[in-house]
Amino acid sequence: MKLSTSVALLAALSCFTNTFVLDDGRAPSPTHARLIPAEIRVDGEVVLRGSTSDDGHPDVDAVWDYQRGTLAYAPTAAFAALGVPADTEEWVLEPRPTDRGERSESAEGAKADDPKTAATKPRRRRPAQWTIEVVVGYGGEARTHSLRLVRGKQLPTGGEWYVHPDDVDRLFGSRLIRREAAAQLEEPARRK
Repeated sequence: MKLSTSVALLAALSCFTNTFVLDDGRAPSPTHARLIPAEIRVDGEVVLRGSTSDDGHPDVDAVWDYQRGTLAYAPTAAFAALGVPADTEEWVLEPRPTDRGERSESAEGAKADDPKTAATKPRRRRPAQWTIEVVVGYGGEARTHSLRLVRGKQLPTGGEWYVHPDDVDRLFGSRLIRREAAAQLEEPARRK
């Protein structure tokens, strides 16, 4: 095949793809893909990481909903340190207050010569609270203190954890999105 014939064929094909439109009036974008990174952080440390991709057309609400089955998270070393049992199918990511009700300082242990500590009542430790962040590129980010995870079939990328659909919905209304993304919402009044 001559070079001029190849160039003419490519030009004809490019004209065809530029005139082709989808049912909703948008032009297809077969060569362009948008990578959508996602992370779940506990107190700023990444414990789960995932990604997916799309053609760049879905709005932030649709991208957030990828967590309902398209977006799987792979555990990091920090996730393993949380003590998740290897055979569990569902896990609630929240602080495990093992010291709830334990005394942090007892009257017996206080110095007898210090009137401030000797007279104080024993104090109880408050359970720790984590800040859990769910960050989905092009989909927004949300903060919470507990998050339900469901284990699915492990993907070749290592992803096997999904955010429980009820928590995807619960965090939908409280997530933060960029102003430009809010202006492009297909259904601005949508609620879960």
